[in-house]
Amino acid sequence: MNEAGNAFAKVFTGIPRIVVSRTLTDLDDEQTRIINENLKEEILKLKQQPGKAISTGGVELPARLIELGLVDEFHMIVHPTIVGEGRRLFAEMRLPESLGLKLTSSETLSSGCVALRYKKN
Repeated sequence: MNEAGNAFAKVFTGIPRIVVSRTLTDLDDEQTRIINENLKEEILKLKQQPGKAISTGGVELPARLIELGLVDEFHMIVHPTIVGEGRRLFAEMRLPESLGLKLTSSETLSSGCVALRYKKN
């Protein structure tokens, strides 16, 4: 591993983590806690704690958090690539109504990607 990788690993192993899983019941890691039921209540508790923002990635978990109305900000990166296959975040969820979002910032990156930041209205 290179120096940057070692620095990341050192920081990462020192911070508390939460894993959301339907199947895991136990981990051999004191820094990691498992949430496998009462997702909404557990996330609401986390949002009440002082500290940094809660960040998540992937498809299934973010879709579920959006459905539950628990996402306050959306940070999206638009890549200059069109793909025909793969999982799509917004196809994975069922919303009772449309979400109103307000663009709060945008930045064109040197890669050609565009970083967008939205907040819920």
